[in-house]
Amino acid sequence: MIKNINTGAGLIVSNPGMYEETAILSLHLPSNPDFIVLSNRVETIEKVLGILHPSSELHDQYPALKEAYEAYKIIENLITGKT
Repeated sequence: MIKNINTGAGLIVSNPGMYEETAILSLHLPSNPDFIVLSNRVETIEKVLGILHPSSELHDQYPALKEAYEAYKIIENLITGKT
């Protein structure tokens, strides 16, 4: 038989069991230590790889920055084969 799994408040995923029981998985990711570690790791990887997160505010303030970002996106698309 399927047992209920409850890991705290947050996202709940349930799957009706074959009988009267229901399997429930409940996650509260922001407070989950494994999620925090994973989130920090992804953030570090993005910094190391130089993954850009454009700022429309900065682009408005510095038109040359916007032009450089647009050129970067064109080069990125050429390299990855996206046209």
